[in-house]
Amino acid sequence: RKVYNELLLQAHNMEITEGNTEFLNSVEFLIDKRRRLFWCTYSMDRQLALYFGRPISISDDYLSCQMIAYRPPKSIKNDVFSSYTRVISIAMMGIRRLQSELLNVMYASNGHVPKEFENIDEWKIDFEKRLNKWYSKRVPKNLVKSDNIKFKKEFFRINLHHTKTMLNGITPRASDQHSFKELDKLRTSTSSMVFQYKRLWVSKSLNYTWIACHNLFMCAMTYLYSLYKLEDVENLDKTISNVLTILKSFIGTCEAAPNCY
Repeated sequence: RKVYNELLLQAHNMEITEGNTEFLNSVEFLIDKRRRLFWCTYSMDRQLALYFGRPISISDDYLSCQMIAYRPPKSIKNDVFSSYTRVISIAMMGIRRLQSELLNVMYASNGHVPKEFENIDEWKIDFEKRLNKWYSKRVPKNLVKSDNIKFKKEFFRINLHHTKTMLNGITPRASDQHSFKELDKLRTSTSSMVFQYKRLWVSKSLNYTWIACHNLFMCAMTYLYSLYKLEDVENLDKTISNVLTILKSFIGTCEAAPNCY
C-alpha cells in the first residue's frame, strides 16, 4: 500500500496523466519513462479497486496519456528481455483498462451505460467481445523465448475469467434473477478460474497472498451459487476438490486460509 501511494503521488506531481509530447524528439527516454510510471500506477490502482471494491483514484475521464509503445526508445537496449516484458506489461494494462470500464458501469455508485449503447445488455455483449479480443490479440502466444522470462500465462487467464465472472455475477446494477445463459457463463468462468489456480499450484507458481486466497474463495462461492441456481451437481466434486486442495496449501502462509478452508 505504501509503494502504491508513493507511485500515485509521483504520477500526480509529474502530471503524467496528461500525454505531454512537447519534448518527444529531444527526451524520448524521459517520455517513455513517464508513460511507464503512469501506466504501472494506473494498473495497480485498478487492481486494488477490482479486488477490494474501493473507489478508483485516477478517473478515466481525465486520461490522455498514450499507452506504452511496443518498441522502446532507441536509447534503451532492445534485447529479448526488454521486448517481451513490454509485451506482457501492455497486455496486462489492457485488461486493467477493460476492468476499469466494468467497474465504472456495473459497480460504481454513479455508474452509467456508455451513451453509444441503448441498454446494459447491449453493452455487456459488446464488452465481452472486446474482452475475448483482448485475450486473442493482445496476450502473447509464447512466453518461453527467453530464459529470463518466468511469467505464467495462467495469470492472464485468471484475469480473463475473473472479469467474466464479475460481468455476469451479482452487481449493484444486476441484482435481480439471473438468466440461464448468465448462470451458465458464471459456472464456466468460475470453474475455469479454479482450473488455472490448480495449474499454478501444480507448477509451484501460486502467489500465497491474502488476495489470492480471497479471490479463490469468492470464486468457489460464486461457482457453488451458479450450480445451486442451475440445479447441477454433476461436476461439483472435482472442482470443489481442487479448491479445497489449493486452499489447504495456503494454511500457514495466510491468516484467512483456515476459515476459508
